[in-house]
Amino acid sequence: MIEAKKTEEKKTEVAYNVKVTRASQYSDNAFAFNMEVNGITIYDCWFKQGVSKKGNNYTFVDFPTKKGKDGKYYNEVFFPINAELLQDIENQIAALIGG
Repeated sequence: MIEAKKTEEKKTEVAYNVKVTRASQYSDNAFAFNMEVNGITIYDCWFKQGVSKKGNNYTFVDFPTKKGKDGKYYNEVFFPINAELLQDIENQIAALIGG
């Protein structure tokens, strides 16, 4: 009989240094932007805000996508964004577009 051994998973915190390098307003609640994350530039991101059909406010960053062979779209890049980082990105966009 073979026994499976449990391995301990170490979680490490990664610090993200994010700088919005270009931003333009697409509509009242949507902005296209580029950002530099730890020295790597990510092009064609979207910052969106609004109210859902259930009446809940939402704010999120949409990363660039590419269409797969199955016809579905997949993120080309992703990193986790917490509420503090989301607020920082919003403030940087506002500063660049003069809002």
